[in-house]
Amino acid sequence: MSQVWTTQIGNSQNLQSKNPTKFSRKWYQFWIVDALKGYCNTTGLHGFNYITRSNTTRGEKIFWIIVVIIAIITAIALVAVSSQWNSETPTVTVFESTHFSTWNIPFPAVSICNFNKVSRRKAMHQARILKKPANITVERLAKLFLLILDFIEVTDRVKADYLTLGAILDENNMSTLELYEKLAPDCDEMLLRCVWKGTETRCDTLFQTSNSSIGICCSFNYHGIETSNNPMKAGHSIPRKPRHVTASGYQTGLTVILDPIEDDYFGTLLSGYGFRIFIHGAYDHPGTNSETKVVTTTTENFISLTPESTYATSDLRGLSPANRGCLFRREQQMGVMRYYSYINCLAECRSRLFHESCGCIPPGFLNNGSHSTCRMDAIDCVLKNKNSINTAAPSFTKTLRQNGTGTTSTLACNCLPDCELNEYPGEIATGILNRQFSYNSMSLFEDLKLTSEVVVHVYFDDLISTRYRKDIFQNWISILASLGGLLGLVFGFSIVTAIELAYYLTLRPLFRYFFQQLAKNQGRIAVETFNNNKKRTTVK
Repeated sequence: MSQVWTTQIGNSQNLQSKNPTKFSRKWYQFWIVDALKGYCNTTGLHGFNYITRSNTTRGEKIFWIIVVIIAIITAIALVAVSSQWNSETPTVTVFESTHFSTWNIPFPAVSICNFNKVSRRKAMHQARILKKPANITVERLAKLFLLILDFIEVTDRVKADYLTLGAILDENNMSTLELYEKLAPDCDEMLLRCVWKGTETRCDTLFQTSNSSIGICCSFNYHGIETSNNPMKAGHSIPRKPRHVTASGYQTGLTVILDPIEDDYFGTLLSGYGFRIFIHGAYDHPGTNSETKVVTTTTENFISLTPESTYATSDLRGLSPANRGCLFRREQQMGVMRYYSYINCLAECRSRLFHESCGCIPPGFLNNGSHSTCRMDAIDCVLKNKNSINTAAPSFTKTLRQNGTGTTSTLACNCLPDCELNEYPGEIATGILNRQFSYNSMSLFEDLKLTSEVVVHVYFDDLISTRYRKDIFQNWISILASLGGLLGLVFGFSIVTAIELAYYLTLRPLFRYFFQQLAKNQGRIAVETFNNNKKRTTVK
């Protein structure tokens, strides 16, 4: 029995005598030295095993240490460049389909604006009923009404005339906006016949009066503002959302017969008789930012549209507006318009800038009623700021390239582009209107004596359209693949090698430490058992 214990304790003592320093090492020596040495010997990373091989010379080890350091620096630089590119271009817009069905895209809003902005008949009527000085005749006052157009188009007028008109409006307690609206031609007089998707329809159920950047217009399929100007009796027939079409061709779109009312022309911004047609989104403010076509008298015009739709993925919604560089239509509350769009943001911003500069908003600009309309005595301030405010970057006088400014946050409006939008590029074909050889099964021209009328067809020219997808430039999978490709290209780094490194720096030192502690405890127990047995034997 004593010989057995003697043998066990002897083996334990021999184990300690063979490795006198192994159990005396501290735990951090395993963590720093042995862990890295073991990792270099076993890892699949290129070049690391040459550093710790026993059969390599000192010069070779130094050479491979330099190679590994250069590889690590190169990998870090490539990853930094890739991250920089990703931050500079967080989003990307790509073709998704050239065969996207057009019935999935809302039909655009069509705003028809007469060249004539002041009705002669209305101007003479207002000149007769308004109070005026004795030295101002009806004809003289009617011509003074034309000064209201200077808020839209800059002209060369006598300053005293502005003061005279302003005094007359003040005496009659009438604002410039009221005069502006009362002088505009009526949509009911301009719209003679309307056809929607092959069915003749009352024009007042399709069109409503709208305020554009160039004056009062008549808009079809327009849902940009909360309130509607349609008659109450037609309210039930007006859809709450934009209309759609399920076919192509002019017979399935919008057809309108327009009367420019030539004998009523009194104040026009263009030298001619006709209309400006704005093609824009149903929720966008009509104006010069829209697709614009010009039609003149005694013509039949075919406006064929090739819509393009852009949508955003759910991954893009996860980014903040600052990172993605665009806004969805419900992400920002608007003051006048129903939903956000880049065009609506610019329109409201221009009104705000006029109010900041002149203390009022000119007639023709968006106003929710909380700000006063500019009086005639503010015309100088409006004309002074008009050119700078109506630019693509309102109140920004230098070019972006010259100034080095690339972010919208430095601009006065801070309007971000749309994340999702529909665009309606189109072409127009015009012919002389002549009913002598025409055949019309719908009796569209019945009881009409065509003299100076205009016929306009607006329609989709095909059943398919182009669709774009706006997405993030790199999601987590593409980022992981990019990093893995760069690191693997340089020195063969992979997820497994990362796990190996974590294992050698954490788990392996712990396992070895606990093994040493277990071996020490077993040796101590063996020694104590041997000593106890030896004492018992001596006592016996």
